[in-house]
Amino acid sequence: MFLQALKTKNIDLASKYFILDKQEEYKQFFTDIKNNNKWDEMIKDLFNSENQEGEMKENNTYVIRVFNTENYLIAQAVLKMPMNITGTEKDPVSNIWKIIEF
Repeated sequence: MFLQALKTKNIDLASKYFILDKQEEYKQFFTDIKNNNKWDEMIKDLFNSENQEGEMKENNTYVIRVFNTENYLIAQAVLKMPMNITGTEKDPVSNIWKIIEF
């Protein structure tokens, strides 16, 4: 859903997939990319599934790494599993993982 929001250039919606205290920071980040005419290049790299790898970490996070065609790491997203009020995965508040780092 995050990538689809970026694909449609909906920066406001894409920023909502970040944890609350990072939303404004990443809204500005993506606005800067758009204003610097780098949007299409970013989308092309992010949607190239052949250049992506991911792994689950022990701390209930999932790390996705995106490489460009020259095999350089160009993006890394760290997603946090939804937690309920007790801080466990059982019966999460939401089924939408939040991006804690990009």
